[in-house]
Amino acid sequence: MKGVDVMRSRLIAVLVLVGLVLATGPAARAGDPVKGAGSTFAQKIIQQWSADTGNQVAYEGVGSGGGRSKLIAGEVDFAASDVPAKPEEVTKIKAKYGDFVYIPETAGGLAIIYKVDGMKELKLSGPTLAKIFSGKIKKWNDPAVALDNGTPGPDLPIQVFVRSDKSGSSGILTSFLAAAGEGEWKGESTEQFPTDGGQQGKEGSSGVSDAVAATNGAISYAEHGFAKEKKLAEALVKNGAGAFRPPDAPSVTAALGESKAQ
Repeated sequence: MKGVDVMRSRLIAVLVLVGLVLATGPAARAGDPVKGAGSTFAQKIIQQWSADTGNQVAYEGVGSGGGRSKLIAGEVDFAASDVPAKPEEVTKIKAKYGDFVYIPETAGGLAIIYKVDGMKELKLSGPTLAKIFSGKIKKWNDPAVALDNGTPGPDLPIQVFVRSDKSGSSGILTSFLAAAGEGEWKGESTEQFPTDGGQQGKEGSSGVSDAVAATNGAISYAEHGFAKEKKLAEALVKNGAGAFRPPDAPSVTAALGESKAQ
């Protein structure tokens, strides 16, 4: 079974992810917790499932790439990843275990989180997001931000925080920027977010969320649950239909309704 493609052009602006579990590894002994690692996007729901069901699941949110590496090394029983394994990783997993399966486990919204005093609502189109995350737009009163919102933001520097670890969330966001940025994002999809435009790297979804919470003028990306936990504002992102939408349950549900398996 392959992954689920929710990145169709009309839906991409919602920034919906489907977490994938690469399930294999040696069976845990009776009484031992099942060990997993990977996506911080999926971390909160996996921990909640463990608590709700009473099943012992020891899960580390080390990023999608870190989880796949731990699976290859035989350190965990499963790995959660927001993007499929790379061809070279597939070869290594099969060499160690014989085979593996992808299990779609959860879906949610990837939030564009921000902290800008005086901006209770922020609307961002694909091209504006691409220019912000690439470092081309330096201040919140930039004309592109004003065009999206109908009024300029404050004369305040923008600080972009990105994941320093190998992250599926970074892969999904850069895929979106490449597809919806109308040429403003020059790179390709990558799990290792570039930092050559003044971006600052922080580890994990907690790392970027904490950095945004502590910095006026900051912007980053994290799973919707982290934004709620940290009480962070979430931008409304322009979708293919021209509407500015939040990463909430109705948006995610609508996107999943039009997703397709590959």
